[in-house]
Amino acid sequence: MPAVRLAWHPLAAQDFLAIIDDIAADNPAAATAFKQDVEARVATLTRHPDLVRPGRVASTRELVVRQTYIVVYTEQAGSILILRLLHGARQWP
Repeated sequence: MPAVRLAWHPLAAQDFLAIIDDIAADNPAAATAFKQDVEARVATLTRHPDLVRPGRVASTRELVVRQTYIVVYTEQAGSILILRLLHGARQWP
């Protein structure tokens, strides 16, 4: 199986950093753990991109992280593009 490239859209990267900063304001250790959890879960997408639920927007998929956050991504020509990282309570799309 060929390697799948993984990339973060600038909005997704901004979401990720904002969430980490928000968590770190109260608990830096929890922010570090969250960052590691997201990175580990996202890394699994390169091996099994189709094992998560179809997204609410056409051509997307949604990976749930910690029952609270949703990684929204799309597959494009052998690569995975992370589109957003959203809190589950947030209205999406």
